[in-house]
Amino acid sequence: MSPFVTKVRQLEDKYAHDGKVSFMYVPESECEKFYQYRDWYFAHQEKAGNEHWMKYARTKAYHTAIKDLFNRIDTRKYTLDEITKMFDSDPVLSNHGHHIHENSSVHALLVKNGQEWRHVR
Repeated sequence: MSPFVTKVRQLEDKYAHDGKVSFMYVPESECEKFYQYRDWYFAHQEKAGNEHWMKYARTKAYHTAIKDLFNRIDTRKYTLDEITKMFDSDPVLSNHGHHIHENSSVHALLVKNGQEWRHVR
C-alpha cells in the first residue's frame, strides 16, 4: 500500500465516530497538514516517475524498438493518431503501459526520422 493511502487510513481511523470511518471527520487543522503532505507527495512521485522515464527513453532497447516499428510499418498508410496508438501498444515503447505517448512526441519522432504519415482533413 502506498504511503499516501496509509496516511489517509491513519487519519480516518484516528478520527472515527461511532465506528464510522470517514475523512469527513478529520478536523480542519489536521486536513491542512495533510493537504501539504499531499502536495509534496504527488510532486515527489511525479519527479521520480519523470526521472525513470528520462533514463528509460535513452536506452538502446527503446531506440531499437522505435527503429523496428518504423521498419515494420509503412507510416504513409497511417494517421498520426494510429501511429501513436501503435507506440502505446508496444510493450517496449510504452514500458508495458506505464508511459503513454503524446501525438506531439510521436510527430517529432516522425519528423526527426524523415517518416511521412497520412494527414487527416
